[in-house]
Amino acid sequence: DLASNQDFSSHRDDLIEDLRFILSSSGKQLEKTLAGSPLLRARTRGLKRNAITIIANQKISELKAEVESYSTHPELGELANWCLVSL
Repeated sequence: DLASNQDFSSHRDDLIEDLRFILSSSGKQLEKTLAGSPLLRARTRGLKRNAITIIANQKISELKAEVESYSTHPELGELANWCLVSL
């Protein structure tokens, strides 16, 4: 129904905003913003890795530009390129 479609759309918009924040923030920004959060257990590189994986699995093409910025990253480049192919 219409209400559940709006809820899904709102959830997707929130997810995109959060993933964009993770990928566009520096490690220091993430550490400051997420201080004390269990999310930092994955460390900032792990958060970015997980964000790219989610983008690929959910086919979030709105974040293609953010993922492209990682295509030459020494540790995340291979994953970023896989993600871009899957989008």
